[in-house]
Amino acid sequence: MAKKEKGISFQDLLKNIKQKDVPPILLLQGAEPWFIDELVDKIEDTLLEPHEKDFNLTVLYGRDSSFDQIVSASQRYPMMAEKQVVIVKEAQDLAGWKRENDREYFLKYTQSPQLTTVLVLAYKYGTVASNTRIYKGIEAAGVVFQSETIEGNALIDWINAYVKELGMNITAESTQLLAEYLGSNLSKLTNALQKLEVTLGKGNMITNDAIEKYIGISKDYNIFELQQALALRDILKANRIVNYFEANPKEHNINMVTAVLASYFLRLLAYHDLPDKSERGIMSSLRLPYPAVAELKAAGANFPPDKVSKAFDLLRLTDRKAKGIDNASISEGNLLRELVFNLLH
Repeated sequence: MAKKEKGISFQDLLKNIKQKDVPPILLLQGAEPWFIDELVDKIEDTLLEPHEKDFNLTVLYGRDSSFDQIVSASQRYPMMAEKQVVIVKEAQDLAGWKRENDREYFLKYTQSPQLTTVLVLAYKYGTVASNTRIYKGIEAAGVVFQSETIEGNALIDWINAYVKELGMNITAESTQLLAEYLGSNLSKLTNALQKLEVTLGKGNMITNDAIEKYIGISKDYNIFELQQALALRDILKANRIVNYFEANPKEHNINMVTAVLASYFLRLLAYHDLPDKSERGIMSSLRLPYPAVAELKAAGANFPPDKVSKAFDLLRLTDRKAKGIDNASISEGNLLRELVFNLLH
């Protein structure tokens, strides 16, 4: 690799892979599996030509492998190709991480890796401790990529960037709808957006109507609309949405609802703390699109700081009851109905 990277970003690492400029060892680790899967796929598809894969691509799985097997595979020379690629999927399941002898054996490989091999350790949902010798050995020999979960405003930015990459456009309301309905699950988001690309075609606008029609997220009865009904104290609309959620519990389970509402009230709390509550100040500080500003200001009037504090208490209580704590018989639908009633009164 031409330049030693520390704390490399997803885009920079992707660029290096496309240029076939990669180190002999890559540790891809962290909480968000989508980034790891994307990088593994790009490595497999980019570093080797199709005709080279039969002899130069080795895919192992952590649960069924050992560091001895990984080193043995990595020390081989490529056949009729410049490089060979060894990918260890689900590397977090390697038993060797917990065995000192196995760690030391692999550490020796990191000190003198096979330069014609690209070894990829795909370590999902966790990390190798950065203060360990094996981590430092991997970092010295190659690159460690940290895959973080994307939330809040960063998720909005990610959706907009991905839509642009697909060659499409999306309304601000639709970005918010996807973010709040599908959350930070990037696999679900990319599947939904790719489906919209295939259905609508490049260059077209993703709207709430298209999301409802092709993804199955109701534009009228969704968590985004429930937030709006609460913000505007629209009791009739809120109850209609609760009825819809109760009739469709699989798509609108109470854990999802309380989690999203908690994020909404956190944003409202941030709004109350703003020194500049002008439209420009709100948009700049909270990174909200212009259409969302009027709703947030209305919510701020209807939910002053003391009511926001009460809302968090109600959400915690509902969450406990949904988990069966101090609740023997109240259904999720009735818990949600009780929550919304208490928030509005």
